[in-house]
Amino acid sequence: MNNREVKIVYVVLLVDKETIIFRDQLRHDEERMGERSLILLEEFENDSELRDINKLYTHEYKEEQLSEIIEEILNNDKYILR
Repeated sequence: MNNREVKIVYVVLLVDKETIIFRDQLRHDEERMGERSLILLEEFENDSELRDINKLYTHEYKEEQLSEIIEEILNNDKYILR
């Protein structure tokens, strides 16, 4: 990138199984993923190439805390790719 300082932030937002089921049920019927959402969650959790430090579990946050999640991502160096 020709002497430019570039910071790449990589974080995967995850939730627990109960939360993913709950959120999926909030979708319209034609948009629900059903069991597929649990399969994908398991794939992310068990992906050996996805480091734990790049995972951020958000199920304990409330919607009003969205700014805190964003701040965590922007200010925590553990999410910076090196």
